[in-house]
Amino acid sequence: MQTTTTTTTFHFFTSGDLRGYKQSRDDSVARAYCPVHSGDNQKSLKIDLEGEYAGFGHCFNCHERVLIVDINPDAARRLGYDKDIPARHTPGVKPVPVQERWQSIEMQLLQSYVPHMRKALAYERPRAYLAQRGISFDVANEHGLMYLPTAPQKEHKGCFVDAQGKTCLMQRETLTTCTACRLTALYKWQDRILFPLASPDGIGFNGRTLALWQPGMDENEHRDKLKEHNKQMHDALDYLHEIVPYRKTNPAGYFNYDAVKTCQQLTIVEGPFDALALLTAGLSGVIALCGTSMDAKAIPTRIEQVMIALDGDDAGHKATKALRKDLWRHGIEVDYCSIPDDKRGKDWNERYRLHGVDGLLPLFATSNDAPPEEDDMTALPCAGCGLDLKTCDDVPFHFTPDGVLYCERCYPAPDAAIVTGGPQLQAVTIATNEGDYEQYRERVEHIASVFPGNCAIIADDPPGYTLEQHVRVLQVQRETRDKAAREATLSPHRVMAG
Repeated sequence: MQTTTTTTTFHFFTSGDLRGYKQSRDDSVARAYCPVHSGDNQKSLKIDLEGEYAGFGHCFNCHERVLIVDINPDAARRLGYDKDIPARHTPGVKPVPVQERWQSIEMQLLQSYVPHMRKALAYERPRAYLAQRGISFDVANEHGLMYLPTAPQKEHKGCFVDAQGKTCLMQRETLTTCTACRLTALYKWQDRILFPLASPDGIGFNGRTLALWQPGMDENEHRDKLKEHNKQMHDALDYLHEIVPYRKTNPAGYFNYDAVKTCQQLTIVEGPFDALALLTAGLSGVIALCGTSMDAKAIPTRIEQVMIALDGDDAGHKATKALRKDLWRHGIEVDYCSIPDDKRGKDWNERYRLHGVDGLLPLFATSNDAPPEEDDMTALPCAGCGLDLKTCDDVPFHFTPDGVLYCERCYPAPDAAIVTGGPQLQAVTIATNEGDYEQYRERVEHIASVFPGNCAIIADDPPGYTLEQHVRVLQVQRETRDKAAREATLSPHRVMAG
């Protein structure tokens, strides 16, 4: 700490000196425990983060004034701070990793091989692996997946290569043209399916290894095989030949990130194979974190809603809570769907591989997307057990007030619209006795969206009261409320809240 005295005394600190740092929702100010006086347990220090007074803070307890030098280095120099000023870093947030030289080389080499890796995805081995994961080759190819085959190992003495193959430029400043050197630098990426990643920071790659995998082996058996191999290498102190299941470049990013450019609603999952399973099943706007963390600023504020659907383990629950909080602070509406503990699969990819679309019903039940159509009628599955209305005759089904469909056995509450039907369903009758016509209209619109276009929606209260008449009543009610709201806004006696 350094102290300077002008007309006001300032105490200089860096961001790393602060404890309990927390920014406001709009990132304009921050609070922290005062580093000047001891015993502060109320986060008495308030720091401005924007404008000409950015970095200046005031303690409401001891009334001392501070300046965070890495937030406003110019002001620190003007006030006489003569020590080195570190790069600005938000406490509690991991700094952006600096790309090392070998990582830059690795990225250049991978980018140079993209056309060849795209073609190699059609090889027998990657296609067999995708089929085992339940992923359509056409969907994988459409979303830019690649495959880097295993190259033949040949003795190479013409260039300098370190023990890990990281400095394959061999003391050159430009990308090497030596084929053997290029393959040596990428040996840890060989026999991997690569996913293209993107983020506001740039593009990257994520690679899933196929090492030790054999046709007929599912992902759980493959994972156990990799663990056994790595344990043997670790016990033998042969760390160089351990196999990392997933490998990412720096910078990395998110799989299918281009969805933020075209979709208003997003579904966020952990793994890229989870995203491919949902895309194959017909869900749109799916992004994979390729991990459990995400910078909320990577989601544009024009996105209307985000569905977080991470894995159901402890890491997934913790990441869901953190991401919901960050997105909410940025003004984005957030919902979440945890993978149920029903023994049908540990992640969305496994559930889809084992049970098809039925394994994804918990996610479809909370999403605006509907399961894919079959034959001439949209599938109408029970959100609990998956029983399909189109295949059942004379089986009662219930809709919850928010439009989620349940069969008689699975429905959790008694008050709902009841429909009965089968393959020849022509009409659905919905009771309107709840009295909330606005809620009723939303229910009608939701239910109508999942029934066939030729299926009539009938209002059953009172007899003969048609849906068109009911919608007109709702429009009149809405116009009346809007008029009253406008008049209240123009009133000179209106007091604004806050």
